[in-house]
Amino acid sequence: MWCFSSNQNLADEGSLFPTPEVRDALVAGYFQHIYPLLPIISMPELLATYRNPAKPPPLLLFQALLMAGAHACKYLLIVNDRHGIKSMLFRRASLLYYIYYEL
Repeated sequence: MWCFSSNQNLADEGSLFPTPEVRDALVAGYFQHIYPLLPIISMPELLATYRNPAKPPPLLLFQALLMAGAHACKYLLIVNDRHGIKSMLFRRASLLYYIYYEL
């Protein structure tokens, strides 16, 4: 279905991220616009792990957060191709979910 030869290939695809500048904009978009309405993630804890490369947030959670942030992000690159960015981030989060990456 996904045209990958193994779960490792799927995990590799799911672990890809946008550039740090775009990531920061997506995280900010999530916490500025989505989080106030649906505060299901501990903001201080997530931001602490996001800023700590030695202990990053769970990959599936972070990909899902980036996807949610893409809905409201005002960063020009996101605004110019919001549908494409959301689709890409959804695909990455879905890949991780369907291979039970976090289990």
